[in-house]
Amino acid sequence: MYTAVFEQLLRGRRGSQREVLKKEFHKLVGTIVILAEPLSIQVLASLLKIDTEIIRLRLERLRSVLRIPESDLVPVSLFHLSFTEFLLDPEKKQDKEKNWFSVDQEEMHEMIAVSCLELMLRKGSLREDCCNLKEPGVARSDVGRQVVDEHLSPEVQYACRYWVYHVEKSNSQFSNGQAVLDFLQEHLLHWFEALSWMDRISEGVTMIITLRSLFNTPQNSKLTDFLYDAYRFLLSYCSIVDSSPL
Repeated sequence: MYTAVFEQLLRGRRGSQREVLKKEFHKLVGTIVILAEPLSIQVLASLLKIDTEIIRLRLERLRSVLRIPESDLVPVSLFHLSFTEFLLDPEKKQDKEKNWFSVDQEEMHEMIAVSCLELMLRKGSLREDCCNLKEPGVARSDVGRQVVDEHLSPEVQYACRYWVYHVEKSNSQFSNGQAVLDFLQEHLLHWFEALSWMDRISEGVTMIITLRSLFNTPQNSKLTDFLYDAYRFLLSYCSIVDSSPL
């Protein structure tokens, strides 16, 4: 059934046009099936740097396998888990010409990890006093979730929570320790602040531990040293950061 759905996507297309559609399919649908949680068309557009109209156009012919809401703000979701299993089936990768729709999940996780880092590095995504409160020491409990959501976009919140997850799931496909170090040196405290406003600072501890295990190699000694210091900082000040993020 799924093969027939995919083949109709390419019907009437020739040459380079077919190849472009295949690449767009992998980037878009491959992302949807391996996300840690469903994202809306608007968030996908920002994360993948694809216009919302293009995303909606490409997904329109997949309504038999995907729930595609009318609003760009509502998450796109799967009808059946079997759709993911079909696309990620490792045996299908053996014949890439026939099974062009097959998704290499490790490559996709690497791509999403890179996209998350790029997103968080965009000007204005993460910064000190990201909620623009201008009140150092204010208690998190005194700031409504609506305020947080107004200042931290859904795509930034997703990137903050799950970029390490995608690095880990790439199974060493993502090996750019310098990119991780560059991000942390610029935005470690801003990232912790964002996680705290989201009531997720405890996840930060877990992510730091995960990164230390993933990049514990001689060539990444600067990164592992930095992560060790970050880990000690969180252990010492986690309760303070949790109660007063700014």
